[in-house]
Amino acid sequence: MNYMDRNICAFKGSSVDISCSYSSHSDPITSKSWFVAEREDVQLYRPQAVDLLKDPEFTDRVQVLDPEPGRSTLRIMNLRLRDSAQYRFTFKSQRFEWERSFPGTTLTVTGTEEH
Repeated sequence: MNYMDRNICAFKGSSVDISCSYSSHSDPITSKSWFVAEREDVQLYRPQAVDLLKDPEFTDRVQVLDPEPGRSTLRIMNLRLRDSAQYRFTFKSQRFEWERSFPGTTLTVTGTEEH
C-alpha cells in the first residue's frame, strides 16, 4: 500500500483527492473501501471503520474513483472543518485482508470560522 501524499492541507468548501496504489498479488479482490481512521464507536470504545460511501456525514460529498487496477482515489467535495482526519484505504482478497492499522493520509481542512 502506498499513499501518494501522507499529508494534505485544503480549504473549507474546496475538494480534495486522496490517492493510493495497492497490490493483491494477482489474488482477486472481494471488497475495498475508504474510511476515517479516528472515528470511534462510542458504545464499544474501539475504532470502527465505516465505509465513507455509507457514512451519512459524507453522503453526496464523496466519490471513489478507480482509474486503473491497483489504484484508488477518494474524492471529498465541499470540505468541512470537521473533515480533518486520517483517511485510509482497505481491501480484502480471497486470501488476506489489508491491515487497517497502517497509516494513511492525514487531511487538514483550514478556513475562517463564521461568527
